[in-house]
Amino acid sequence: MIGDFTGFFDNLDHNYLKRQWCSLLWESRLPDDHYAVFKSLTRYSVWELSDLLALNHLPDDLKGRKELNSRSRVLSIKEFKANRTHIKPNPNKYGIPQGSPISGMLANIYMMDVDRQVHYFVSNLNGFYMRYSDDFIIVIPDNGDTSSQAMKDVSGFFKIDGLTLEPEKTQYYRFENQSLVSCSAQYGISDKKSKRFINFLGFTFDGKTITVRAKTTGKYYQRMYRKVKSITKSPGNISVGKRILASNLYNLYSIKGANGYLIKKRDGHTRKCSGNFLTYIQRSKKIIGYKESIDRDTRLHMSKIRKALKRQLGG
Repeated sequence: MIGDFTGFFDNLDHNYLKRQWCSLLWESRLPDDHYAVFKSLTRYSVWELSDLLALNHLPDDLKGRKELNSRSRVLSIKEFKANRTHIKPNPNKYGIPQGSPISGMLANIYMMDVDRQVHYFVSNLNGFYMRYSDDFIIVIPDNGDTSSQAMKDVSGFFKIDGLTLEPEKTQYYRFENQSLVSCSAQYGISDKKSKRFINFLGFTFDGKTITVRAKTTGKYYQRMYRKVKSITKSPGNISVGKRILASNLYNLYSIKGANGYLIKKRDGHTRKCSGNFLTYIQRSKKIIGYKESIDRDTRLHMSKIRKALKRQLGG
């Protein structure tokens, strides 16, 4: 069983979170310093992106958002003061900001009792349970009807204050003869969209091999192709013989930058970068195992970069 929750961070119940937090500290109420942190995370305010785009006379689309992000300042001090009423406090007793430094830890605190119950239940079946934030996976031995009932029982543990499982992302599979077979229908979930592979934490398992998700590598190549276009169109990049200064491209998107590289800033100083996407691929392969096809979709990246450059230069 794999699954996650509908709007996980947006639906965390503040009262339940506080009780769990107190339970972790063995306290009946939060100490003052902890309560100050709790208040700052639960009484947050928002300024809608669509509103900021409108104030900057930009369209609410990808082009408008990219333009807004490229600006060093979204609003001047005068504009900010004149439009402070656009800041809206969170009106609900639910939700915390997903991007705060401790959001991941608070997710673990919130799920503390659920993790304990599911781990105990699954371990007694000689199974395996892992959760990362709102994504989880449960694997148990196939013992026919007993296992089917166990999966139905374990899904009940995830009925928790404020949270519901996302039906389209909660799927059931049977693994046999090195292949995955969807069996979501027997648990009351449509398997029309089910595929014959599992996606979990950025990786895909088809019953035989583990690879990086196609969506992830797709984004890597899209960004690489955009970078190729931008440097070939930049004045001063092409030298004699149609040779192009593409060191930054190779540092960002090839194995040449996987072990780290230096970036020269506008002020003349340099900054060390620890690696790129290929660094992630190398680390994943080391952890998961060199026999797996982790790097299958990135092995030809150098030839793709060269072909993209040649195509843009009309070669």
